[in-house]
Amino acid sequence: MLLLSLLASNFRNCEQVKIDFNRKANLFFGENGAGKTNLLETIHYLLLARPFRGSEDQELIMFGRNHLFLRGVGEANKQKFEIEVGLSFAEKQVKFNDKKLSRFSELFHHFPLVSLAPQDTEIIQGAPLLRRRFLNTLLSQLSPLYFSELLAYRKILHHRNRLLSDFKDGKISSMESLPSWTEQLVSSGTNLLLERTRIMPILQKKVKTNFQEIFATKGEFILTYLPSFSFDYPERIKEIFSQEIQKKQSLEIKRGLTLIGPHRDDFLLKLNNQNLQIYGSQGEQRIAAIALKLAQAEILGEKKGEAPLILLDEVFAELDKEKSRNLLKSFKSLGQIFLTAAKEEEIPETKDFRIFYIKQGVVSENFLKL
Repeated sequence: MLLLSLLASNFRNCEQVKIDFNRKANLFFGENGAGKTNLLETIHYLLLARPFRGSEDQELIMFGRNHLFLRGVGEANKQKFEIEVGLSFAEKQVKFNDKKLSRFSELFHHFPLVSLAPQDTEIIQGAPLLRRRFLNTLLSQLSPLYFSELLAYRKILHHRNRLLSDFKDGKISSMESLPSWTEQLVSSGTNLLLERTRIMPILQKKVKTNFQEIFATKGEFILTYLPSFSFDYPERIKEIFSQEIQKKQSLEIKRGLTLIGPHRDDFLLKLNNQNLQIYGSQGEQRIAAIALKLAQAEILGEKKGEAPLILLDEVFAELDKEKSRNLLKSFKSLGQIFLTAAKEEEIPETKDFRIFYIKQGVVSENFLKL
């Protein structure tokens, strides 16, 4: 996949930006606060219609303006495409090849995209929710069916939890519908678990290789999937899930909460048999997060038959030269990349890049002295 050009109006501190991109590598230079990360977010919002950094949509509109507009031209599946996104305080509209989209989630499957920023270290350091989110994102990018099943599971889980909670709090006196919700939860959850167990060996192998190559170490790196209940064979997931949730039912009623299922899963990363979340250095955790994102990009490229577009925000700032060279080589081999840096010396090699300088939201291919 390629993004060839971008037009942006009133996006954060960028009043008007028009850029033609290099097909391989694009580098945005600028001091902190200049707007270079905003350009990555512009690309992310253009292609997925959702913010890069967890913001509310309306926060993206330039202060003092009442709307923003984005237009991009690119290539996907060897076909040219044009996409437009318009956002006001009242509504959001997306057009893909002049067709208005009613479901923005369609973009998620059209455009394989991987983003990496310093805060992604939280995938390693943070709560299981963040690791499940990483896994769900990867699988949803690979399969619209997984994405639909994930939405269905969350809806079923919400209703089942509400039923358990209302009974616990004395708001209802009967739970006659609990068996029905349990059956639906097991059925939907089994489909999610099957897809997770299929992708994990591939993810494990790639993350291990990436970590060792970027870190230039022969240390033993292991990624282990931790489902909320144990099963020996994928074919037995539904049977065991059903048995285990029945065992937990009295405790679930007491606590008013569904206690097992894919919403409680996690995965563990170890280096030399030590849990990286607890014992890993900040540098090791950072490289592990990078290795996960690189694996995501590799899997997307292999499974979809098309290299994803990659956004790298301040990724090289805290890496030494050797790790920076290893990382840059890995990402450049995958497809088109967009990255930011505050200093040119952070990037080990820029001869193949189109370089853009950003200052106060203004973009130029010449150094800006504003």
